[in-house]
Amino acid sequence: MTGSQQTQLQVIRDRDAEFDTELDEIGEGIQDLHELAQRQGEEVQRQNQMLENTSSRIDKAQEVCDLLLNGTYFCAISLCNC
Repeated sequence: MTGSQQTQLQVIRDRDAEFDTELDEIGEGIQDLHELAQRQGEEVQRQNQMLENTSSRIDKAQEVCDLLLNGTYFCAISLCNC
């Protein structure tokens, strides 16, 4: 192999090494994004559970309010009829 060919081959090897390094960095970035996406998904699930709990508590409070209001109206009507 001539000196020129050896030089060209070394240039190709150096470029391949740079590509490998860049691909490793891209892979690390993708792994970081994957972990971030997983944490965000977990946070969304926690917040959904909180919303469901809040919604359930609101529904129960509304039921109590309805019962109290209906009972109050009933009592007021009963008192007026007396």
